[in-house]
Amino acid sequence: MKNINVLIVEDENDIANIIKDYLSVHQFDSHIVRTGQEAILYLQESAPDFVILDFSLPDSDGIEICRKLREHSNVAILILSARGSDTDKVLGLGFGADDYMTKPFSLSELVARIIAPLRRQEGAGLAYPFVSIYGETLWFNYIS
Repeated sequence: MKNINVLIVEDENDIANIIKDYLSVHQFDSHIVRTGQEAILYLQESAPDFVILDFSLPDSDGIEICRKLREHSNVAILILSARGSDTDKVLGLGFGADDYMTKPFSLSELVARIIAPLRRQEGAGLAYPFVSIYGETLWFNYIS
């Protein structure tokens, strides 16, 4: 079984690194890019299982990047943004995102939202976590 590979498209270094570190603890492989152009180039060379996409990037609008990704790929996309209006959410989902979370956000919820669409991919050979709750702590354990 291979680990879940996540592309993080986020220009805020602290947020990107926190997400990457948290995913790593839970046995995800992840790669960070900081701009929309870097995301497009990365996706031309690699095939992640999941994309976390910030709405506000320095070189482009996340909606445009989402639209471009959707033209060439069915990869699961979650928009992670400080923009939380209904209009922003509807636009993001309308242009191809599978999910939308607003900042600030829960890292454990983010992991759950990454896992949810991937569970439906039969034959992908991914190691899927299941969640156990002990007291107030969520534990992600892996089964295949």
